[in-house]
Amino acid sequence: AAFDLLILACFLGKAWGFHFNPNLKFVKSRNFQYSVLLLLVLFAFIDVFYNAFINYDKQIWTAFFRYSIDLQKKYFTIASFTAALEPGIFEETERYLAIIILLAGFNQYRNLRVPIAIYGSTLLFGLSHLGNVDWNGETFEATIAQVIGWNSAGWQFNSWATDYISEVLMVLVPLAVTVWMMYGKRREVLEENADRLMNLSPEFNRH
Repeated sequence: AAFDLLILACFLGKAWGFHFNPNLKFVKSRNFQYSVLLLLVLFAFIDVFYNAFINYDKQIWTAFFRYSIDLQKKYFTIASFTAALEPGIFEETERYLAIIILLAGFNQYRNLRVPIAIYGSTLLFGLSHLGNVDWNGETFEATIAQVIGWNSAGWQFNSWATDYISEVLMVLVPLAVTVWMMYGKRREVLEENADRLMNLSPEFNRH
């Protein structure tokens, strides 16, 4: 299903007049700031690291400094590999299609297209997880937590203080970062990338 969607997305993109290469190669503009890039990379690393080990223990100190990685040969199977590969292909293709559709649909509204594409695709992506109820034993509460945050299947929500702290770290902090990106030169960089995706960038047309 993941590869089917990826192939379909490629044909749809071509039919809509877009390219297989989204042309988001690194092109330094007058609005680019290395400090912002470094902060985003650092934030992404911390966010991914915390989410990777939250199932081990929700305590922040334990998740960051007392995590456990049990790498045994028996865990490396075809099933485990495809289970990890599927969301990477399926979900990111789904998200990319949503971004393209929303950008194209609201492209005439210059001041709204980027926020709509970002928050709209995020909302659609979150709602797509509603079907996870009772999948691998996932409870309704855990599913809702997964819809509004970024939690792995099987994650349990027990209304403990650590559960709410985890949700703040995974929802409110990233939300604050996206709001911060909506202003100043940071927003201009996002707009330039949106132009590249929509084939409106002069730099794109030269290539």
